[in-house]
Amino acid sequence: MKQRPIDAFLSAFLIFLAVSFHHSHADSRDRSSSSKTTAAIKVIIDTSSIQKIYLKTDEVLQDTAAFWETESALKVIKRFRERQKRPVPDPKWEKNISQIAQLSKKKRKNHPHLRMAQEVAEKIDYFHSTAIPYVSNFLPNADKMDFTLTVYLTVYTGAYRFMMSNDLYIDVAHERWKGSSQNILNNLVMVVFDLGFLECRGTRTEKPLDQKLYTLLEYLQGRGISTYVGYKALDKFPVEGVEYYNLLESESECTRIRNKLNDLFSKAKTMADKDLRKKAVEIGVRGYAYPVVGAYMAKTIEEKLGLDALKDTITQGPLSFLKTYNRLVDDDKKIHDFGDEE
Repeated sequence: MKQRPIDAFLSAFLIFLAVSFHHSHADSRDRSSSSKTTAAIKVIIDTSSIQKIYLKTDEVLQDTAAFWETESALKVIKRFRERQKRPVPDPKWEKNISQIAQLSKKKRKNHPHLRMAQEVAEKIDYFHSTAIPYVSNFLPNADKMDFTLTVYLTVYTGAYRFMMSNDLYIDVAHERWKGSSQNILNNLVMVVFDLGFLECRGTRTEKPLDQKLYTLLEYLQGRGISTYVGYKALDKFPVEGVEYYNLLESESECTRIRNKLNDLFSKAKTMADKDLRKKAVEIGVRGYAYPVVGAYMAKTIEEKLGLDALKDTITQGPLSFLKTYNRLVDDDKKIHDFGDEE
């Protein structure tokens, strides 16, 4: 079986789990109009890497090692590969750039990957005027948030996106984007929410559970609401073929995935940390349980109680998210409650 390159969801989840365990202690897309406060969030699009690759290809190939050493879009990926003892520059990357060099200047200038990156950059003003106020509606105390997200667009790095702090590295050539700038922009909606959500972690009001169990709920809430925010943004940034959105629209698939997640949660307390991490990645990330089940929960809370109630679960924490949802649904749709085991 072909193994997927590590993506941002999976890498972030693995880091999140490792740190936490180490410290063990009906369609509603147009109803998000609760808060009118907009966060001071800025998104910067950096296309310098992809511009050089397609417009100055020969210069890049003259010294690929220097390009990886100095280009902002590749420096972090370089360090990541070096820690894994993988060759730098990536031989596959060099092969792809060599193939680009064989194209005529006209074809390089009009290459779909370069045009795609340029479209993202050209649409960033629309993104600021549309996505930032929209995402702010979902974030408690959005008026106190002030941060910048820098997005580096490049090609042929292997992972469709890679995040480090407030820097996001996107490979526009990756099949995940299906050649569409809209797919990237819709994904950026979720990334902006993710950063805002993380800022809320330090001010939660609820008392956490055992940390390894609480971490599972954190990821369910965070990935779930993020996916729901992206899903509801489809009228602004439409996409097709996003698997977790398609799964969210299928009641039978939501039930199937929820049952798998409940099976994991029911056994989590007695599982060894290593086994739990492995199963959490298998079911929660690769099996889409966190984005799909979490988004279903967020959708249910907003539809039945309103957006302010959903935001209140962010203020309180993931246990509140779980308990609020469970109070609204029949027993066959409930999520296993770790709090009941304490």
